[in-house]
Amino acid sequence: MTIIIPDQVAEAAHLDEKQVKQQLALRLYDTKVLGLYEARLLAEMTELEFYDLMKANNVYINYDLADLAHDISVLPLMPSKK
Repeated sequence: MTIIIPDQVAEAAHLDEKQVKQQLALRLYDTKVLGLYEARLLAEMTELEFYDLMKANNVYINYDLADLAHDISVLPLMPSKK
């Protein structure tokens, strides 16, 4: 998919192409449209870089009680370390 952003809009926002992708990725992640993996791919960043970007923009990890319940339910299926 190609999205065309007029130069005038990008200049008014004071963002280059990379920053536009990062801001879009943050918003789509923050609104739970994208998961962490997809958002960081859109932002063209490693997981740690995306976490740093999230921190700098006050975006928190999407992890709720349903996620916790799922993690607890699959915990017994995980191989034990001996």
